[in-house]
Amino acid sequence: MRHETTNTGNTKHLSLFGIDTAIVLFLLSVEFARAARFTSPDGIVMSAAILAVAFLPYFFPSIFERPAFGKWAAGRVVVLASGMLVGGGFSFAMPELAKTLPMALLIVAVLGSFAVQSYGLIKLDPAN
Repeated sequence: MRHETTNTGNTKHLSLFGIDTAIVLFLLSVEFARAARFTSPDGIVMSAAILAVAFLPYFFPSIFERPAFGKWAAGRVVVLASGMLVGGGFSFAMPELAKTLPMALLIVAVLGSFAVQSYGLIKLDPAN
């Protein structure tokens, strides 16, 4: 959902909160760059899914304080661009059998993210 840093002394630690949707975003952008064409119907649907996975998690309910949207979105854009670069390399450099690996990993990551998000919503404590 969101990436946060916490200050402890002079060091900053990156919170693992939000890593699940970042992994899904990365693998979805790898698959998009590897297989989809921008003007095809599947490319349009994948583009909408990428935008949803990239920016909607910021608005999910959470017990953590929200960082500034600009910094958070910049991190998501970096993850998206990295996935696109890796996906472009996958489409040329990998053998045919390995080209299905991003989608297989995407399915596993989505299931894990769904479990984390569901647990977070179930455990969310309503205001007293």
